[in-house]
Amino acid sequence: MSSFKPFAAVLALLLALLVACQPTGAEPGASDLTATPEMAQPTAETPAEGAGNAVTSAAIAQLATEQGIAESDILVLSAEETEFSDGCLGLGGPAESCLQALTPGWTIMLSANGREYEVRTDATGEQVRVAGNSAGASEMDAITASAAAVLADQLGLTPDEITVVSAEQTEFSDGCLGLGGPEEMCAQAITPGWLVMLNAGGQEYEAHTDLTGTNVRIADAGMGTDSTDAITASAAAVLADQLGLTPDEITVVSAEQAEFSDGCLGLGGPDEACLQAITPGWIVMLSAGGQEYEAHTDLSGTVVRLANMP
Repeated sequence: MSSFKPFAAVLALLLALLVACQPTGAEPGASDLTATPEMAQPTAETPAEGAGNAVTSAAIAQLATEQGIAESDILVLSAEETEFSDGCLGLGGPAESCLQALTPGWTIMLSANGREYEVRTDATGEQVRVAGNSAGASEMDAITASAAAVLADQLGLTPDEITVVSAEQTEFSDGCLGLGGPEEMCAQAITPGWLVMLNAGGQEYEAHTDLTGTNVRIADAGMGTDSTDAITASAAAVLADQLGLTPDEITVVSAEQAEFSDGCLGLGGPDEACLQAITPGWIVMLSAGGQEYEAHTDLSGTVVRLANMP
């Protein structure tokens, strides 16, 4: 009996150790944890074709939502990187406050149901706006009414005394719609908008607006003598300085409005980067010492360049 008791004790200890080594009732999720490293391996997704594909997908989704059409019915025509004039991608609403800074992004042309759409996104596709490529009658009326109201206010008239002659979409050379003042800092980016011709008292006026008609500037389309004199005087002063003469020695031969091919008024240097946009301004012909000179200015006469200078 005495020899059986130690054996029984050893056997009991071995059984206890064997039980202790067996897996206990697993804690909830324990088996999951052991599988986690394998299951958590990310599935490699083949990226589409660069950033352009992500933004086109966002553009398609936005257009589909706004127009109530299936994404599969939308065709991508083109996608190109663009710099917009503000944080609203150049499409801010009337009461919207837009960051006034050049904003990189994309212009994406889409087609659906036989119609083309212009969609703009920021660089990542997080912000998407659909532009009104062809304004409807109500949109057109709102834009021309806005331009007429601004002109009426400047002339001290009522909007009823302003007649709309024409309105057409265009692109301006900068964020000031091509009509910035001498001390004004204008975003140097192509800005889509409207050119609205108005008539008041038999005089025609040119109004520049952004796409929504929120920002309106009146150009001196029918400039008075004082305005023309200021432009020719500015051109004469620049020529006089170049020739080492006094402005009194410069004679103005003619002055007429013109449209130049770029932001350098068609007179950029070989190494000069000129904004590639139609730029309204003036061609002023001057005479000094029996020699004629051609000067190009912007609309305000602030920027003056001389052609064919030695």
